[in-house]
Amino acid sequence: MKRAFYLFSAVLLIGVLTRLLPHWPNFTAVGAVALAGGALYRSRWAAFLMPLVMLFLSDLLVNNFLFADYYAGFTWFTPGAAFIYGGFLLMTLIGRYGIGRQRNFVPVLGASIGGSLVFYLVSNFGVWLGGTMYPLNLSGLVASYVAGLPFLLNQALATVLYASAIFGLAWYVLPRFSTRLKALRV
Repeated sequence: MKRAFYLFSAVLLIGVLTRLLPHWPNFTAVGAVALAGGALYRSRWAAFLMPLVMLFLSDLLVNNFLFADYYAGFTWFTPGAAFIYGGFLLMTLIGRYGIGRQRNFVPVLGASIGGSLVFYLVSNFGVWLGGTMYPLNLSGLVASYVAGLPFLLNQALATVLYASAIFGLAWYVLPRFSTRLKALRV
């Protein structure tokens, strides 16, 4: 139980720090945290709570300290948060059903790339739909997806790297890892 709590805390801390420390655009552990939440926790609440808590806490810090000059006042959620959070919740589902209880890096690699692609499709759709940068027609949607390609590449690379580290750590810390963690039944 203690190991599971420490693992949960370490993964959250890794996710928050990768958003606060200087990094390439979208090169963070958020996607890996979402995959890990889905794969490692038996409780659906804990599985979905881990990436949401990490994203919300880091958003508060990023929006209100690092980028406070861009907002009129205290900001609870980034514009387009529904699509961003929704994309990461879908990554949690991919972790849950794409990796599950397998103790193998091949599903982690596939889920990292597939999850990054799903997030890219959802979040860029949100940018197109809710913003003013692109016309609300097919050419505007395509332009939104083309503009997001460098972010997709960075996120996919980061997710593969961080997911490998997080799952390697989980398998090392929990050597008898054969089923999802029972800890943190929220």
